[in-house]
Amino acid sequence: MTYDHMDATILVIEDDPASLRAITGIFGQSYNLLIATSGRDAIKLLQQPVDLILLDLYLEDMRGIDILEHLRAVGELGEVPVICVTGSDSTADVEAAFKAGATDYMLKPYNQVILRSKVKTFLDLKRKTELLKAESFTDHLTNIANRRMFQRQLDLEWRRMARDAKPLSMMLVDMDHFKSINDTLGHQAGDECIKRVAGLLQNNLQRASDLVARFGGDEFVILLPGSDLGETLLVAEGLRRKAEHTCSDCPDSGPQCQTVTITLGCASVVPHVQSSPEELIAEADRQLYAAKEEGGRNCVRPLH
Repeated sequence: MTYDHMDATILVIEDDPASLRAITGIFGQSYNLLIATSGRDAIKLLQQPVDLILLDLYLEDMRGIDILEHLRAVGELGEVPVICVTGSDSTADVEAAFKAGATDYMLKPYNQVILRSKVKTFLDLKRKTELLKAESFTDHLTNIANRRMFQRQLDLEWRRMARDAKPLSMMLVDMDHFKSINDTLGHQAGDECIKRVAGLLQNNLQRASDLVARFGGDEFVILLPGSDLGETLLVAEGLRRKAEHTCSDCPDSGPQCQTVTITLGCASVVPHVQSSPEELIAEADRQLYAAKEEGGRNCVRPLH
């Protein structure tokens, strides 16, 4: 898969008018260009998504090396390919740029054929890397996050909530009597039920920071950073009620179908250095088990 026309955004950090005209002439009709003529402007523009950066190493207000170090210090920006350009052929400059995280290096004046080729190659590589990453973090049946993605996000939010002294809550969600659905209607119908419940959970969480993931089989997990236990229980109760209506508009429903219900176990904690994310998972699991013991269709408040 390749980037075509305006699909990709290139940030050009360059303060030489002649070089800017050359770059605009080469890429202006093929990509979306953002232009920064100073380091300060570049830092501001980096608040929006970019796919590739063309960076002049010598700006009037800031060294290109400083911008590279800023990029590598900011999580997702560290994955953006950066082609450094300069009129200097100093070996020390090249070494410093690569050490600071540059992807490639090119001398002025630009060779249009080589520059076009480099940009296309790195954009294609970035797109393929993004697709592979998305594939590795997505559950193939439901198209929501998988367990690997949940674990990654849990670790990130645990550190963030610990730093801000805020609660981190989670729910473990289990479909009731799922085995009987498979046994009565077959695995294809069971898969359809799993997909419908996944869609219900995904579509009924309001905050972008909340994460729904398939934990395995007919079990899901929901991560709610910044929500306390009371807020989490309210969300859980709303999901439990809505789950009972997931069959009402299912085109495959019939007289043999059972109403899909879910059981939820909720837990909440303010992370600190002497605790671990595994404790939060274990507590939610205990509450889910307690709810199941009470017959399911329930959300249980932690016992302590």
